[in-house]
Amino acid sequence: MSLYGTRSYVMTKMIISKQNLLSEQDRLSIIKDIEFELKHNPSQNKNKPLYQTMVNIHEKYVRINKSWRNLFDKISKIFIENKIKKGRFTTCWGMKQSKKTNNCYHTHLPNVEGLSREINPEHLSDISIVYYAQNKYPKYGTYIGIGNLHEGVQNSIVIFDASIPHRPPDIPEKVLQEEDRLILAMDFKYD
Repeated sequence: MSLYGTRSYVMTKMIISKQNLLSEQDRLSIIKDIEFELKHNPSQNKNKPLYQTMVNIHEKYVRINKSWRNLFDKISKIFIENKIKKGRFTTCWGMKQSKKTNNCYHTHLPNVEGLSREINPEHLSDISIVYYAQNKYPKYGTYIGIGNLHEGVQNSIVIFDASIPHRPPDIPEKVLQEEDRLILAMDFKYD
């Protein structure tokens, strides 16, 4: 494990990962907030996964919670280290994976590589980000690129080109009964 993360390319597009992102206290604080939002403010969009929060939770928590500020500060440092253009976070949502989660490939761009999605142009993004807040088994990470499973180590982050098709893995029900898999997903758009 490298504290500085790794950089790899799939289909000549960027994928950056970094482990041990936050302190345990920060990680647990973010989990508590995700669980609260899932219970009290779930997404009302019927096209979204069953256990997903509203897509703007960063706007609330960055203002009131130091753990969230620490998370976004760490992401900003990764962006600077990797010379990622300036921009803004357009969306951020928490998600709990369940056996009922629809795990289909998608991008955050319309009509990319034959995959069509109707999406609000405001929600188009250049970069997708997944923070693995709680993920007991790293082998259940994220497919980034068709058939390319990227490990999802707890308290790690993966940052990748939003045009790469990606999806959550299919997780056996027995594993999901042990502990919830909780992630934060974010979209970032260049200025």
